[in-house]
Parts: sequence; C-alpha cells; structure tokens
Amino acid sequence: MPHFHCSRKIFLAGLLLPLSGVWAQQTAADILGTVTDMSSAVLPGVKITVHNLGTAAEYTATSDNAGNYTVALLPVGRYSIKAVASGFKTWTVPEVTLAIGDRLRQDIRLEVGTLEQSMEVTASSPALQTDSSSLSNLINTNALQDLPLNGRNFVVLAQLTAGSAEGEPTGLPSGTRPDDRRLTSAVSVNAQPTSFNNFMIDGMDDNERFIGTVIVKPAVDALQEMKVQTSLYSAEFGRTAGGVINFVTKSGTNEYHGSLFEFFRNQHMDARNFFAGPKPPYHQNQYGGSIGAPIRRNRVFYFGDYEGFRVRQGQAFVDTVPTVAERAGNFAGINAIFDPLSTTGQSTRTRFPGDQIPASKINPIALNLINLYPLPSTNGLVNNYTYQPLKEQNNSTLDGRVDYRFSDSNTAFARYSFNDTNTVIPPGCPVAPNGISPVCDTGRSGTAHQRAQGAQLSDAHVFGPHLVMELKSGYSRYEVYSLPVNYGKNVSQQLGLTGVNIDGDSSGLSIISTAGLTSLGDASFIPIITINNLFQEVVGLTYLVGAHSIKFGYDLRRRQTDPFQSPTARGQFSFNSNFTNDPSGAVSGSGNSVASLLLGFPSGTTRSKYLISPGLRNWEMGAYVQDDWRASRWLTLNLGFRYDYYGPNSEVANRISNVDLVKGAIIIAGQNGVSTSAGVLPDYLDFSPRIGFAATIAKGTVLRGGYGISFVPNMIASSMALRNPPFVSLFTITTTPLTPVNSISDGLPLPVATSPTNPTGSLSGVAFTGATPYVQQYNLTLQRELPLGMVATVAYVGALGRRQYIFNGSVPVDLAPPGPGAVLPRTPYYSVFPNVSSIGIAAPWYNTSYQGLQATLDHRYQNGLSLLATYTWSHSLDNESTLLNSPKTERGNSFLDLRQRFTFLGDYAMPFAKGGKGPASMIAKGWMLQGIVVLTTGIPFDITNSAARSNTGGGDRPNVVGDPTTGFHQSIYQWFNTAAFASQPLYTYGNLGRNVLHMPGRKSLDLAIHREFIPRERLSLQFRAEAFNVTNTPPFGAPGGSFGSATFGVISSAGLGRNVQLALKLLF
Repeated sequence: MPHFHCSRKIFLAGLLLPLSGVWAQQTAADILGTVTDMSSAVLPGVKITVHNLGTAAEYTATSDNAGNYTVALLPVGRYSIKAVASGFKTWTVPEVTLAIGDRLRQDIRLEVGTLEQSMEVTASSPALQTDSSSLSNLINTNALQDLPLNGRNFVVLAQLTAGSAEGEPTGLPSGTRPDDRRLTSAVSVNAQPTSFNNFMIDGMDDNERFIGTVIVKPAVDALQEMKVQTSLYSAEFGRTAGGVINFVTKSGTNEYHGSLFEFFRNQHMDARNFFAGPKPPYHQNQYGGSIGAPIRRNRVFYFGDYEGFRVRQGQAFVDTVPTVAERAGNFAGINAIFDPLSTTGQSTRTRFPGDQIPASKINPIALNLINLYPLPSTNGLVNNYTYQPLKEQNNSTLDGRVDYRFSDSNTAFARYSFNDTNTVIPPGCPVAPNGISPVCDTGRSGTAHQRAQGAQLSDAHVFGPHLVMELKSGYSRYEVYSLPVNYGKNVSQQLGLTGVNIDGDSSGLSIISTAGLTSLGDASFIPIITINNLFQEVVGLTYLVGAHSIKFGYDLRRRQTDPFQSPTARGQFSFNSNFTNDPSGAVSGSGNSVASLLLGFPSGTTRSKYLISPGLRNWEMGAYVQDDWRASRWLTLNLGFRYDYYGPNSEVANRISNVDLVKGAIIIAGQNGVSTSAGVLPDYLDFSPRIGFAATIAKGTVLRGGYGISFVPNMIASSMALRNPPFVSLFTITTTPLTPVNSISDGLPLPVATSPTNPTGSLSGVAFTGATPYVQQYNLTLQRELPLGMVATVAYVGALGRRQYIFNGSVPVDLAPPGPGAVLPRTPYYSVFPNVSSIGIAAPWYNTSYQGLQATLDHRYQNGLSLLATYTWSHSLDNESTLLNSPKTERGNSFLDLRQRFTFLGDYAMPFAKGGKGPASMIAKGWMLQGIVVLTTGIPFDITNSAARSNTGGGDRPNVVGDPTTGFHQSIYQWFNTAAFASQPLYTYGNLGRNVLHMPGRKSLDLAIHREFIPRERLSLQFRAEAFNVTNTPPFGAPGGSFGSATFGVISSAGLGRNVQLALKLLF
C-alpha cells in the first residue's frame, strides 16, 4: 500500500493564501423588511436588533427614509428580533430560525406607546419566498437526524427535492473507486448529469472534478442543515448547471451539547435479493459521537465529531477451473486435440494420441499458471468451483470547527474535515500454495484507499449599517489508490513470464484469458493512483443602500490533478481452441483452449501501458454582481451578472498530445507552436446574466420567475483523452489460426513509446474549441400560503443545455459509412492514420432540453407534524450518443428522462398516552414516526443489435416493425414485445430510435420509529428502528437490450430488498 502523505508545505500554503470570501448567501441568511406604524406610514430611524440565542451575538440595523431595513450575513441558527423607537411600544419576535440563504421578510408595525410597553408577534413564515426567484429546498437538523437514512447517507435527502432524482450512476460503480458512501451521493437535478452539481461545504467548493462527485463528506452529526437549489441561482453561484447543494456545519454555543451513537445492520434483518440465492453474511456497524461547547462563553466555541463505518459483506463466486485430468494434458472424452506444430501446407494437423499432450510438450510456464487454479469443488467442466470470501470496508470521518467572536461586528471560524476509506475487494478464488493469488476475477479485486481532507478559514466583518464582508480561504485534497491483489510483487516473473514486471505499475500477475475458464490475473486498468489538490480564494461584499442589497466579488481556484492509470500494464495473453483444433474440419468439435494454454501458444498478446505519471493543472475564476432590489412593497427584482473562466488543462511537463483531424497528425503540447493545453483553446466568453422577480400579488401569494445562464466546466476526466503517442506504449501480436506466432515463453518486450508520426491502436483527443458547456434556466412559480401552516408551490421549470460533453467519454469520429468489405480502409481518416483502429474525440457534441411541472407542499414542524411532498412531471431530450458519429440524428429521450416522480417525507409525534401515568403510559408515549416515500417511473434504456449489421466499425440498432408496448403479457421475463423488432438489411442502419423504452419504475417506503427516554434533565437515551424498502418491492434493473441475445427483453437484476437498521443514541 503506498504511503499516504499530505505535504505540510502544501497544506499550510492552502490555508495561508490570501483570505477569500465566500458569499454571504452561501452560508448565511438575511432578515429584511419595512417598518411602518399602524396607519401604514413608513418609519425611518427605527433601531432593529437581532440577537443570536445560541452565542449571544447581536446584529443591528436602522430603518432608512423609506422605512426599509436589512440585517445581512447572519449565521444560521435561532434568533430573537427587537425594534425600538421613541413614542412606540417595543416590538419583539421571541424566536425565529434562519436557514441557509433565507431572506426572511419580517415587516414591522409599531404601535404608539412607551418603550416599557411591548408587543410580541410571531415570526413570518420563511417558507414563503417573497424576495427571491430561486427554487430551493431546505433539509434542517431535525430531518438530517430523524429521517431514515441507510448508512446515514444524508445526500439522498437532496433527491427528495422537486426536480431531483438519483440520476444515472457515475464512474464509481465500475469498482475503480469502490467507496459505496460516495457511490450513493449522486443527485441529478432537472435531468442534468450528476457531475453538473456544485457541492459546497460552509460555502467552499467541495467538488471532485475528475469523476464529478463530492470531495469531503462530513458526518451527519456535523451538519446544521443542507440546502438544495435547483433553478435560477443568484449570480453568486457559478460552476453549476444542475443543483447547488450546500452543507453547513455546526458550531458550538454557550451550552454543552453532544451525542454518542451506534447503528447496526446484519443479514438476519434483511430480505433476500429477488434474484439471489441464500443471503450472504452481512455486518454493518456505524458508531461515533459529537460534542459542542463554549471555550469561553459568548466568545469562543468549538464543535467536533467522529463517525466510524465498518462493513463485512459476503461475496459469492462461481468459477470454472481446470480439472485434474486437464492439468495433466489429458483431454480424452472432452475434445479431440491436435498438435499445432504439425500443421502442413494442406492445413492438416496430427492428432495427439489418446488426446493426451505429452509431458515434454507442456510449457512449464503454462503449467505454473494452470496450477494457480484451485482444484474443482464439484464435478463437471463448467462452474465447478465456489468461493465465498468477505468484502471489507472501513471508513472514518472526522470534523472539527472553532468559532471566535471578536466582537458583534467581527466573527471568524476555522474548520477541518477528514474522510478515510479502506476497502478490500476479495479475489474470486483463494491464494495458491505458492503464495500467489490467481485472482480469478476480471473486476476490481484488490485494495482501494480513498482519503479526503478539507480545511478552511473564515472571517466575517460588518463595517457599519451598509457594508458587510466575508472572507474565506480553503484547501482540499482527495487521494485515490486502487491497487490490484498482487500489487508490488513480481509474481509474473516468479512464474517465468519475462518482461512483464518492470516497475510498480506492471507488478502483479498478467491476465491469462482462456476461453471457457475463469480468467487468471490482476484486473486491467488498475492500479489507479489519483491525487487532487484544490486551492481556493475569493472575496465578496454586501452593500446595503436604500432598497438595494448589492453583492459583488470574485472567486479564484487552482486545481492540481495527478491521474495515473494504465489499461493493461501487465499485459494480456489470450487462448482459444484454434491452435489445437482440426483446421480441415474433418473432426468436429475438436480443439480445446486449455490445451492451447498448456502448449503455451496464445491466440493474442497485448500490452497497453501509460509511460508517465501526468500532472494536470488549470485555473478557474469568476466575478459577479447581484442586486436584489426592493422595487416596491410588493415587488423584488433579482438582477445579476456573472463572468466565469475555466482554463483548459495543461501538464506540468507538456506530456499530453492531441489529435488534429484536419492535419491528420498527433500534436504534442509545447512543440512546434502547439499550446501547453495541446491545442485546446480557452473560452473567454462565459457571460451569465441572471434576471428574476418575486411579486406578492395578494396576501400570502407570491408569483416568482426569471431566466439565467450558468456555465459548468468540462470534466477533468476528458483530459484523459489526451493520452496519446508518444506517452503511451502499445504492443500487440495478431496471430493466424494455423501456425503459432509466439509462445508464452517469449514473454513481453520492454515498452517502447508508440510513434506519434505513425500511431497504432486507438487514439483519443479533445476538441480544440474548448467551449464551456452551459445551461439556460428559466422558471415561473406560484407560491401560496394555505391553512394549517402549509405552503404550496407550483412551478414550470425549463433547462436547455448547450455544448455538452459526453461524460468521461468521446464520440467515435472515424466510423465508416455502412457498406460491405473491410471497415478500416473505409474510415474517414484511413489515409492519414492507416494503422489506427479507432479515434474518439471529447467534444461539445450534444444539446439537452428539460421541461417540467414541479409541485411542492411544505409543512414545517408544527403541532407534532412536519411534511414535504413533491411531484414532478417532466420530459428530457438530448442527442448524446456514443453509438453513431452523427449526434443530430440521435435526438431522443435522455438517459435521465424521468417522466413522473412523487416523493414524500414526514415526521410525526404519535399522540399515544399523552399525560398518562403508569408503566403502560410510560412505554406508549413519546414515540416519533418518520417516513420517506418515493414513487417514480423508470429511466430509458437503449436497444442495440447484439451483432452490428451496418459494418461501420461501431454499433447499430435493429428495425422496429411493431408496437413494443402492446400485444404481449408484461413480466420480468418479457418486459416489452420482443417480436416488435427485426434485423435490418445488411449494410444499413435500423429505423429504431434512441432510448424509446423505459425500464421499471421504483416504489419505495422507508420508515423510522424512535423513542427518547429521559433519565435526568439534559440527558436522553434514544432507541431507533429504521426499515428501508419496507414493502420489499424489488427495484428491478433494466431488461436486456441486446437484440438477438438470449436475454433480450428479460430482467435479470434487482436492487436491494428490505433492510432493517437498529440504533441507540445518547444525547446530552
């Protein structure tokens, strides 16, 4: 395991950069309003005092000549409000809770009297947004602590906002980064890619841009609240076209508060997967605690937490291993075996007597390899060995924060967050007697270690009644080490394979792919070693003048990403039956791939190795101005403008190259006039206007709407497309079916850089345009207060994406036109790249369109009940496809097209035995019930031919000759009418469109029940029981979409069934 280290100099440099502002509205709130007397005449000169009930900090403002006042940059928390003026009674609101980004309109009406007299009123409802056109949802502390969360993964609550959903999986499920806690953090907002979100923690950028997920994920107990903005953000927010998801961490107060907890799950409380056999072992423990307290009352406070997460999960492997007879070269009764070295010009071979390979002809290296397999545990030649190891995952999360109140006008805090995840993915068979693991798994067996760290400093200063400034500086680091089972061991060399283990990247066991057997060897594409550093500095100010609240500032980020990954660094040797069959065909069923392995004659040999460890660097910056103008008592205008710059990636030593399709050449960064970004141009034209309004058209009724543009940087992963000659080495041996070209005894030659003037294999590049993707957002929203403290919102929401890049992929630009004959000579760039098999370009190929009706019913906690219900009816279209190289013809349902989605979350204090006495009442009273309901239609899936008929070098789709949704009985064995499709004529494209069918929807009910026992004042013991997917409704996967295959139309996978989780909490 490589040693994790974080350079102390780099870490301190991140903290000691010039302090940078993160905008007031990102982590704080405002209170604003108009002061009048009982006759509605405005009152200037009234002093308003806002008092923090937790820390005793006080903030003041004075109403201007129009009677308007604003108290800005208030940390989230509980406050009281007081207004005093000579000749009037003292006006008070005893308590109001402010959340992230709240602009609480609290109008004040003073009654004639003396200051000694007081009038107490109830705070206005912050759920009614009278001053902002943005659409958002707040998840407060109670929801984070009480709602059922499997694995306490709070990010799933962001999926319960109108317009939000789980989204399609990112690169995480492939196993290259097997951190399940990050895997379930995907959120799609308004059908935008999950990588288009802007995750923030205390207002700081928290985005890992290599695969598009969160960097630091704090523990649930560390969070004060989480806010999800989904449409028409203020100009303060850049770097997003999906949602802005802002985590705010807790601070200490004048009171001691804390917790200890343990959550527990095992297989005995879980239901069996719909398609699985007996439940494998499963044990999950989550434990930890938190504490917040004053260091010096009213002045210095601290908060800290720790959470441990431990999982042990049984795995089930069914392998095909060689029999004892096969290991000895005895294939009698299995296949007729022929000697490949006896091939004559007439394509005839000599059969081995008795189908037994003589010991003298068995390759000793092959014998070493085949003896790595365990002996069969059952009879038969197929699926004859079972293995059930444990997958282990250990995660630790730590957060710490110290707040310092210098004065009522100057406060500061420092925060540090830490995540560390270690995962051991077991191989598919045990270690061989010689100590070498055969692996027996083409997935990602090995160890995976992820570590994320984030630190920030913040200072907020009020210079007077008109000017407020907040400064922050931050540094984040994210490290990934995914290593194969035999990493660091020269086991290929130990077995006799020469030229394989030449460095750490190529250590381990070569892939030995033998047709009909479970493959040997460490998985391809690992090790993955990625290090991300993010330095941030920003400055932002809020200026209050008259009816205007003007914010302006800039932000600057430096990203350093060092990604390393080779496709097949240890090489791959493939074996089939060609060299041991009867080439004349006189003996049917002859030949055996295991026999070819024993003889040591591969049908294919290849190695693709990255020759460098790149260091990608880029700058990001933005500047903005936002004016929230109270144009009248009933109308607020949100007027903003933002400029962003997302620089293209360069490499520290110019070790990247691109494909110039016009010149037909490989161009290298820094050479012959090529830029350090390998020809990718910067985009200097990312201007983002934001215009919105909020109009109170009647008492308790607000009409809101607006339009805005938001830019989002291309994923850093696309820069991996710049891995081309001369920074890669590709070695391939292509054989003929008759005479072996090489032996496994030859091993592999040392890697040599592929020529940039005569490249071979695959090429990839990034479009020179460098255009930044953007989304045009608009909404028109009606919001209405209802009886019983409820607020209803109905919104029409649109999002038009332009210049989108395919996530972590490229479009094949070199597909041949449909037609007969060899493909390669017909490809468009064959004349300039005759030895290149494929060319893919990451480019702004496609556009998106989302139109949706989003409805929300919100009831904040009152009389023992809170609820949030959402309904979304939408349609999403795009022309994203890697199947054809003509995006204009590929317009169809997007992969994130969710037509209908309903969600509900509720928290209810059950009324049993209130006020009762005796043992029965003690047991029955005080129970709380929480629930989450999700009902959703399915996302689309594509149908393609199992064997392409267009002969273009790419895939294609069949013809549709009927209605695939009618004329059959729907079941998991036939999800759609499979008879509605037919093969198109050879050398043509089918007439079937893209993503025309949808997979099954989802129905899920999660419940939690808890009761607090209070042994003494300020101490409580809470028992919790949580059940997920209570009804055990299988969340079915997509049906088989490969036309012509045996699984076409058949659903063969499902997600988790019912899970149960128990917990104890000690709260103080």
